[in-house]
Amino acid sequence: MMAVDRCVVAGDSSLCAALKQSLGPSGPDLEAARDGESAIRLLSKQGVTGLIVEDQLADMRATDVLKRVRERPETRSKPVILVSGKDDEVDRVLAFELGADDFVAKPYSPRELALRLRAVLRRARTQTGQQTDRFQLDRLTIDVPAHEVVIDGLAVALTALEFKLLVDLARNRGRVRSREKLLEAVWHHPSTLETRTVDTHIKRLREKLGDVGREIETVRGVGYRLK
Repeated sequence: MMAVDRCVVAGDSSLCAALKQSLGPSGPDLEAARDGESAIRLLSKQGVTGLIVEDQLADMRATDVLKRVRERPETRSKPVILVSGKDDEVDRVLAFELGADDFVAKPYSPRELALRLRAVLRRARTQTGQQTDRFQLDRLTIDVPAHEVVIDGLAVALTALEFKLLVDLARNRGRVRSREKLLEAVWHHPSTLETRTVDTHIKRLREKLGDVGREIETVRGVGYRLK
């Protein structure tokens, strides 16, 4: 029998209660956190699989919580949904740049958030159970659990989003990934972001990879491919 997911909900206490009701008895177990510090501490526990964090916390912003979660080895791979009162492309891009797995703008229904949570947890289980977690591509080494990229023995500092983008290209090495596919796989919001967002991040990724960045080919009119 599949283990039940345990998730932390940081923010208004009424959110946790409403979400529990929408998820029903078959949904993940939820634990409320009053502030960001509590949320990070709870997420660090073994068996806790995900976090929903609102943007209005008593001690820190949701983006600060997200940064700290992605910096800690024991939490960096756990899915995080950011719930925000702001809803424009800049805020969404920032959330995904920092490593959010989903972004939900207010106002929203608890049912919508419940569906998003199920989808994020399902995606995380698939990635953990079925996909390669380490790649050796000539001079480039990608260690997914360690969130580490190394070229010729030297570490390369990437943002959480740049790392996700590189991992997706590595997992599909030799195959063309359209901009729409990359938006869906990396940002998880193909319909709310411009395809130029992909071009911007590919450019930054190439720059950080130096001459190895030339291995990311542009397929004119379609998308990108890692040779």
